[in-house]
Amino acid sequence: MSEQSVALPLGGGPTTSERTRSKGRRARLISQLLIGLFDVTFGAALLVLVPSLRVHGYLVPGAALVICVGAHGRARVSLSVLTQLPNVLRRVSIPLLSLVAVSEFRSLSPRAAISSAGVLVAVIAARSCSYGVVRTLRRRGLLVENAVIVGVGDLGLRLRDIFRAHREFGVNSVGFVDKSGSYLPKSYLGDIENLPAIVAQHDVQKVFVAFGIASEEVIARKLQVEIPNVDVIVVPRLFEAGGGSSTDAMVDHAWGIPLVWLPRRLARRSSRLLKQALDSTIALVFLVVLSPLLILTAIAVRLSGPGPILFRQVRLGRDHKPFELLKFRSMAEASDDLVRWGADEDYRVTPVGRLIRSASIDELPQLLNVLRGEMSIVGPRPERPVFAKEFEKTVDQYALRLRAPVGLTGWAQVNRLRGDSSIADRVRFDNYYIDNWSLWTDMRIVVQTFGALKAPRNVPEQPKIVTQEEARSA
Repeated sequence: MSEQSVALPLGGGPTTSERTRSKGRRARLISQLLIGLFDVTFGAALLVLVPSLRVHGYLVPGAALVICVGAHGRARVSLSVLTQLPNVLRRVSIPLLSLVAVSEFRSLSPRAAISSAGVLVAVIAARSCSYGVVRTLRRRGLLVENAVIVGVGDLGLRLRDIFRAHREFGVNSVGFVDKSGSYLPKSYLGDIENLPAIVAQHDVQKVFVAFGIASEEVIARKLQVEIPNVDVIVVPRLFEAGGGSSTDAMVDHAWGIPLVWLPRRLARRSSRLLKQALDSTIALVFLVVLSPLLILTAIAVRLSGPGPILFRQVRLGRDHKPFELLKFRSMAEASDDLVRWGADEDYRVTPVGRLIRSASIDELPQLLNVLRGEMSIVGPRPERPVFAKEFEKTVDQYALRLRAPVGLTGWAQVNRLRGDSSIADRVRFDNYYIDNWSLWTDMRIVVQTFGALKAPRNVPEQPKIVTQEEARSA
């Protein structure tokens, strides 16, 4: 290392003034507002100056403008209209084509297409101007976000030097985080285990992951669970050999070094609120549409034998918060005293219970859990606290699945991982879903759930035991 010093304890690194902290918190919001303001201003000016672009009044061009503004996403480190243009076109193409098709349903006139294309051109021109303004404000230190670099190495030091030399990136590197070692820079802030505290102390908005001493497993755990509200940007391995495509929607760059933004959509408050709103809507619609079935099932369960209509059981939700899960009672005794995993209790299942279990009707009361905000329509299935505690000790990354709302159905369930199937496989599928979440994924899983209800469970095959005589004769 070219820069050496003794490791500084947490809190002994460079401090940030209250003024800088305030700038760091506001920089992202102001950047997004500026870009959106330019988009709307240019689009509105175009419609005022060119009346022929108004299709159905302002309805079609107004909808096109909303689509184009919403396709921007987050302001990148390197702001370039031409670099981001393929991604913007890819994101707006299907919505705009759908808008044009609906608008011209009864007419062959191309006015809607021309209007939408005009709005798109106006937004592209607006981005050229707004990006220039944002870069200028960044250079003057007005739109700067604090960042830490995970990885004390040549690459991390190079990133630090780039951010110092190119202020148009709007990144203030407050220091490094890594495992303690022999050679540490003066701006070393502490061990990777202290990353959440360092992020909070220095008002960090971005975490850049370079190559360092800390293992990838430890870094992933810290980023996925303990600091959900920051942008995580990773330098891809073997980037010198072409790792990271310039056309990838999630790829950025800093002076020739590719940067991949981790999606982390469910870590954003806006995404969580959008998912919750969709969940509540779907749950309410299903409860209304299925109300005759729910009433008949409740009557059948009540007549099947003594006991309550609803079976209640404590499960763990997001962030390990317990809640009371609801099901239609399917057993003669709805006792929660015996805690067994995968036990054969068919002798307790009533005829009505066997019928509603076969069609998963017993799970429908969980729509009420969704309305109460305790569950989602789609997410990892909730588990009982005693089993969850045991699985966290024995199954790798089990705890990570509880960083998202638990669900009535999920990616593991539509892949037939239910019942006594492999817990490790379920965890892998659940974490993949969380890391790659989108509204389209949720809608797809809801549709796939209906086809998965009658599918057999995907239980791993047990290895066949071969005797010595069979082995010799084989």
